[in-house]
Amino acid sequence: MGNNKIDNYLSDIKKKVDVELNKFYSVRIDRSAKIGRDFKKLIEETAKQTLRGGKRLRPALAVLGYKIAGGKDEDKIIKAAIALEIFHNYLLIHDDIMDRDERRHGGLNIIGTYKKRLSKTLSEGAAEHTAMSFSLLAGDINSGLMYEALLESGFDNELYIKVIRRLNEAVFEVAAGQQLDMIASYIKTISQKDIISVGKHKTADYSIIMPLQFGALLAGANMKVVDSMVAYGESLGIGYQIADDVIGIFGNQKTIGKPVLSDLQEGKKTILIRNGLMLSTKEQKSRILSVFGNPRANAADLKMVKRYLEDSGAKAKTLISAQEYVNQAIKSIPSITKDLELRTLLTEFAEYCISRNK
Repeated sequence: MGNNKIDNYLSDIKKKVDVELNKFYSVRIDRSAKIGRDFKKLIEETAKQTLRGGKRLRPALAVLGYKIAGGKDEDKIIKAAIALEIFHNYLLIHDDIMDRDERRHGGLNIIGTYKKRLSKTLSEGAAEHTAMSFSLLAGDINSGLMYEALLESGFDNELYIKVIRRLNEAVFEVAAGQQLDMIASYIKTISQKDIISVGKHKTADYSIIMPLQFGALLAGANMKVVDSMVAYGESLGIGYQIADDVIGIFGNQKTIGKPVLSDLQEGKKTILIRNGLMLSTKEQKSRILSVFGNPRANAADLKMVKRYLEDSGAKAKTLISAQEYVNQAIKSIPSITKDLELRTLLTEFAEYCISRNK
């Protein structure tokens, strides 16, 4: 099935969101210049990373949720929705610190940028620590700027209170998911139920459910409409995360914009890896485990693991599982809206989450 409607919709929203993000950060860069040159540079790097890449899926869902709830002022919801992209990048910046990644969106992230710059004058350890610290500050800055963006969008104060409460719930939820994900990296065994729980808490709420509800709340939706979005978002978020973990191993570094070795080196326990260990031969399993979680794992190791995951049927089994969650999400769409055009967008968005390559 083609996804022309959702492709056009996402492209249109991305263009509008990028315009508003550029305006928003330009004002903050000017403000930071009055404080000092170094702080201005940090704000510029924060803006650069936020603006450089990303599909703007969360703002797109916010606009969709707004329309589902009867919202009519697209310019206003776009201005509010940039808060979700800033929120997303606040989490990504902190995620890179936890994962020790130095690249994001196809280039050096804030850690990588400052580490490269500071290594010219500081020791390796001092440069890395300072770069991590500046990245932490950048994430903190974005965590505040998301509220500024929301409060400048022109909605009524009573709606802001509801949305800010919902944003804070999402921070609480994603922190739980991130901790579960980190714990999973060092415990010896983890069940499929626990892996699914990571996807539910880390991805489903802040990436799907909350953005839809964010838009609906700003349109003044009642709780029946807001609650109807949970089943769709939960199933789709889990399916999205399962598919994302496949991309993390099989994706192209240039396309996905971050190191393809990171999931293997970190020992990230996913449905894909679990299926691979269950379906591989004893020898294959031993070889996978020998490089899984090894920070020195290289491109040859990744190529070997990819071959075993494909030959054993683990990749296919994992993608089927992701598709099953997406199908569950699609079945819940009639309870969200009666509008046929909006139903089509929700359906095609769910299918996009499986068919994407980054």
